[in-house]
Amino acid sequence: MNEQFWWTLIFLVWLPIAFLVSAGVCRYVLTTTKKKQLQKTTSTEFDLPMQVRWRQTSKPFAGGIAFFSVFILAALFSGYFFIWPFFTTQLKPFLGLTVACFVGFAIGRADDTMHLSPKFKLFGQFLAIFVLVIHGVVITAFGNWWLNIMLTFFWGVGIMNAINLFDNMDGVATIASIGSILAMLGVLTNNHFPDAFTFWMLSLLIACLGSLLGYLYYNFYPAKVYMGDAGSQFLGVFLAGSAILILWPRFGVPNEAGFFWPQFVLPILAFLPPLIDTTTVTLWRLKQGKSPLQGGRDHTTHHLFYAGFSEKKIAIGLFLFGIIQAVFCYYLANIVGLNNPSHWAFVAGALYCTIVMAGVLYVYTKTKAKQ
Repeated sequence: MNEQFWWTLIFLVWLPIAFLVSAGVCRYVLTTTKKKQLQKTTSTEFDLPMQVRWRQTSKPFAGGIAFFSVFILAALFSGYFFIWPFFTTQLKPFLGLTVACFVGFAIGRADDTMHLSPKFKLFGQFLAIFVLVIHGVVITAFGNWWLNIMLTFFWGVGIMNAINLFDNMDGVATIASIGSILAMLGVLTNNHFPDAFTFWMLSLLIACLGSLLGYLYYNFYPAKVYMGDAGSQFLGVFLAGSAILILWPRFGVPNEAGFFWPQFVLPILAFLPPLIDTTTVTLWRLKQGKSPLQGGRDHTTHHLFYAGFSEKKIAIGLFLFGIIQAVFCYYLANIVGLNNPSHWAFVAGALYCTIVMAGVLYVYTKTKAKQ
């Protein structure tokens, strides 16, 4: 079977199947649980006794089950067609990403049902990234092996918490994850990747995209279901691991040891909204002498709401921002690349990140001052 067949099958068949399975799971959970199981007060941050929450409403947690159900189907599909024929070269990263996603889902599901302590939850996050590391899914940005391992843990645990913290308003974490997946799909279309790897990752990303779209039907404002920690932790480790395999190596310099700053542009750009939110919230809370892990109404999305934007407009704006992210990543990876000696595109990307962060910080501090 030629490549065109697989592209057509994955996009035109697998995407709607993933959408329908995810939407069906959400519908099933919504109609059968009805505030009996998979349910707690709205919160995706670490559960502390006096946690401040954005909305005092309680909805079923269906997202994690929907995402993981579709992921298992996609893993079986891609494993049979794209991993087994290339057993020796693709098995380790496939197993690493699959098992790590299972660990992320399990620790999140346990937190949804048993309210784990922040320390135990953090241990579970480190365990998920450890699974990636021992299977060779490691960022290679430095000449020192230990620095690469530390960066991998910092990136993986950071993205897991960033998605978790960003799930603070209807639809925003879902839409931000869609933007990150679109960015990775844009980079994945480059011909430098081996065919088996391309179609394996393409299957998983399209499946996750379809499951997010199916879930978004019920999660867009006003939300009927939430993803819970099972959903945010699964998404965090899946997106972090996928980025290590797709985004981080794109501008790495082969056979050269040492720091190469353009390698950092695509990962940061693809995850810009949750990274900005986590960074600004963490810095603000530390400045106020508060724990970054506590809940609150001080996220960037909340301050956009305070500035006069409705929750629906915030979600739509974030979706448009995600499209810009994806287009920019595609442009950098597939059109410009490293062929331009001046690296002007990378400089523009860095400036783009800086301008966006400065704008968000301005809104943040201005609305805070008004309060």
